[in-house]
Amino acid sequence: MSLFTSAVGYARGAVRAARRFRQAVTLWPEAVRRVRDPELSRTYYPEAERKSRLQMAAENVRYVFQHGQLDKYYFSYGMDRKGARTDSVVPYPTFWALRDGANEALLDQGHNYVCLLRDKFVFAQFASSLGYPTPRNLAFLSADSMETISTRESAPLDALLEDDVDGICKPFDGTLGRGVFMLRVEDGDIFVDGRPASLDDLRARLGGRSILQERVDQHPVLAGLHPASLNTLRIVTVMDRGEVRVFTAHLRIGQGGALIDSWGLGSLAVTIDPEAGALKGKGLVRAGTPGWVTHHPDTGVELDGLALPFFDEGVELVRRLHQDIRYVHTVGWDVAMTPTGPSIIEGNDRWGASTVMALEPDFKDRFLALFD
Repeated sequence: MSLFTSAVGYARGAVRAARRFRQAVTLWPEAVRRVRDPELSRTYYPEAERKSRLQMAAENVRYVFQHGQLDKYYFSYGMDRKGARTDSVVPYPTFWALRDGANEALLDQGHNYVCLLRDKFVFAQFASSLGYPTPRNLAFLSADSMETISTRESAPLDALLEDDVDGICKPFDGTLGRGVFMLRVEDGDIFVDGRPASLDDLRARLGGRSILQERVDQHPVLAGLHPASLNTLRIVTVMDRGEVRVFTAHLRIGQGGALIDSWGLGSLAVTIDPEAGALKGKGLVRAGTPGWVTHHPDTGVELDGLALPFFDEGVELVRRLHQDIRYVHTVGWDVAMTPTGPSIIEGNDRWGASTVMALEPDFKDRFLALFD
């Protein structure tokens, strides 16, 4: 390495360190406020003895200065429990760097495959072209117009009212369920997330260009947990020396009438035992009163041991599809179970680990072993 290259690397490192320090100086009062606020600092483990507020504040401030951001999952990880070690989980910036570094690595030709996953339209077209069950793309929608995909005909948005529609509208590159809503048109009337809406209401929800996909009917077993939401399996697969294997799996379940099952937006998450194809242990609730539950808070369905229909078929589907995009290291698949079998909703190269780290105490060791 030349002296010039070393100097450039050092200068870049110094700039990054200075930027992180400035962020930390800005954020540390918020880190302390989170610990002092009774709502933000509610424990997920009410039966456990807690650390002192001083120790919790010190750990959160230290995290800010080490990583340049807040530790949003300190309490869901149970780090407030006396004796809990903050180094037992992977810091999120470290997780991001490892995950993205492997997934976004360029091939010899100077490209990678993550674009197949990030664009919802491209993914659905790609998966369906290979015969995988996935929601069909129906139309492109914007605040002013719609374009029917099958005919490639464009029309003003109000042309949507001429036919009955029952679908899901989502941004091309959204994450965590943000911007996703149910769209139904019946006899010229518009319903957004089940509520009557005007054409102007729909325009306001659309914002930028979105994709309209057909709605998936879920299996009665999944609907029985919480019928208002599409309750999907998150199956993370890893390409391990040319073979795809399941790294982790859990089920996301809506609650409180919510239409989205994203844990980041307040749903319930339960570990799946891949060998048994069934839910394992308690579920973790993030919204309302956070903590662990044995039964769904709304429907009362017992979680532990609940057999998931078509689980093995779902695993086989995502394993095959991962083989088709084999140069992406890890993928978090969202899989719905319909009355007739699994349907792959989407694949995520930027899958999140906050849920898994809260559910699985051994996540850190297993995840870091992927990069040995």
